[in-house]
Amino acid sequence: MEKEIRNCISELADLLEIVGECRWSADLKKLYKDKSSPLELWLVKVTRLFGGMGSLNDLRLNNADDDRVKDELTSKLYDMASSYLDEIRGKDAND
Repeated sequence: MEKEIRNCISELADLLEIVGECRWSADLKKLYKDKSSPLELWLVKVTRLFGGMGSLNDLRLNNADDDRVKDELTSKLYDMASSYLDEIRGKDAND
């Protein structure tokens, strides 16, 4: 699943670069390239993109189609990363 998560990060980074969200794009590309962090820590970094003020959840794009794609990718990314993190930590999805 790590590969799928990295692919989703890459797609999202590319979209955000195209629409001019260069800071977010750069942060995502850095996260994509991070292969030195332990997997659990890396997944925590991914899920932290979605919490608090100024997070990816707060980002709105001017074009409705781009915003829809961004929402789909961020939802997919969060779901995959949080599920994989739970799996690594040994938690049942039903807990």
